[in-house]
Amino acid sequence: MEAHAIPEVKPFSRAAAGFAELARKLGDASLDAAHHGKVEELIWAEGLETLRLLYEDHMNMRALSMPQEPEVTGSDGKTRTHKRDMPRKQMSRFGTITIHHRKGFRARDADALSPFDAQLNMPSGLSSHGVRRRVAELASMSSFDTVGTELSKTTGASAGKRQLEETTHEVSLDFDAFYEAKQAEPVTASATLLVSSVDATGIAMRPEALREATRRAHEAQAAKPERWPKPKRAGDMRKNGMRMVAVSAVYEVEPYVRQAQDILRDLRPVRGVDETEPKKRRPKPQAKRVSASVIKPMETVVRENFDDMQRRDPAHEKRWVVLVDGAEHQLDLIETEAKRRSIAITIVIDFIHVAQYVWGAAKALVPDDEVRRREWVLEKLTLVLWGQSSTAAAAMRRSATMRRMAPSDRQAVDDCADYLLKYNAYLAYDAALRDGLPITSGVIEGACRHLCKDRLDITGARWGLDTAEAVLRLRALVSNGDIDDYFDFHEHLELERNHLSRYADAKPPTLVRSPGAKLRVVT
Repeated sequence: MEAHAIPEVKPFSRAAAGFAELARKLGDASLDAAHHGKVEELIWAEGLETLRLLYEDHMNMRALSMPQEPEVTGSDGKTRTHKRDMPRKQMSRFGTITIHHRKGFRARDADALSPFDAQLNMPSGLSSHGVRRRVAELASMSSFDTVGTELSKTTGASAGKRQLEETTHEVSLDFDAFYEAKQAEPVTASATLLVSSVDATGIAMRPEALREATRRAHEAQAAKPERWPKPKRAGDMRKNGMRMVAVSAVYEVEPYVRQAQDILRDLRPVRGVDETEPKKRRPKPQAKRVSASVIKPMETVVRENFDDMQRRDPAHEKRWVVLVDGAEHQLDLIETEAKRRSIAITIVIDFIHVAQYVWGAAKALVPDDEVRRREWVLEKLTLVLWGQSSTAAAAMRRSATMRRMAPSDRQAVDDCADYLLKYNAYLAYDAALRDGLPITSGVIEGACRHLCKDRLDITGARWGLDTAEAVLRLRALVSNGDIDDYFDFHEHLELERNHLSRYADAKPPTLVRSPGAKLRVVT
């Protein structure tokens, strides 16, 4: 049999040749008339290929390293002594590479182990951690169609829409574990208020992702015959097709003492207050942490908020404040959780929510005179801010009775009065302003808009459960400024899950470079 010599390759020689060729093209006179954009395109295309070759050679060179011992023991107790090449591909930021010289250790009735994978923390799938992170960053901002386009434009990687959705889901799985372990950023000593807030907003879901009751209503609506012609409205397309997202926020802030006039001055539709007085500096929330979930019930979200507050203030040295918009279910959950933990909290209902009820009553009582309507609103909101909500409720009801308004015409007035009386215990705004407590839920409203509406409420979007949850988690990480720390945490857990857990004592063998090992041409 005739012997054939297998040619050896000097590491990085292909990349060096590619770089030399690119340098030659850039120095050639044929590019003298080229616009700068064409030059950039040339450098990007050929430079990216050069980087891919560098990365591939580096990985193949390291794959030649071998354990000091001739055998590898797995967590199953089985010793693997049979060694063989196990090539694998990887889609990196520079493009797809092939690792030809990767070694695997086998034994009968046992999974193969590759110490090389453990040393480099190789992911279980095709995409590298760098590509997975890039997908996550893009998916938190744009539709998956755009993610695929931008991924191809900005890296040498590419993936289909389904792969992108699966990747987004996979990289978000450690979200809860991350925040259970992560300490909140330190705050100033003057930030003595610890504030929590929850809210809910709806997003359009695919039928299989709806909650059971909503899904049944959706199916019943779809089965109902429609009369023709029937005008379509925007709300009809989303009826029984929504699922509520539970949004939460926790932050710390300095007390901000104000008076009723300071609040009224900030309400743009209300005039008649002194606007010449300079505004006070509003303290900014510190260590703010927001999150949203389409899977967790509100009860779980409330409990996790209290857990976060407990981690921040275990000795209960700060004043705990909870801001809500008056949803009865949320109030019940908050009070139940506080009672279960024997914690004293101050619940404040969002003043802007109250003001909306007052404006509704004003439109019913003073429908034709805008100037008088604003004066009426100013008077009633002043009473509310003075802690006299019951007085304001009685006054507006008396006005409706004196005008002999029909029940249907005075409905908004009665709704407002009922609201003020029902939640009177949470409308002690005089004490809240005196103590410097927040009385508006701008933080949670902003979180609803930013985490949910700006991304998940785009036109025509219908979400699956896992994908929606993953995008909400990634947007929260970006909004909280934790995306870098999260991926460090996530990749460490990936190392434990994919590699360390498969070896005896969770210790893969140490690899050493073989002195005689050389790269070889593989065709």
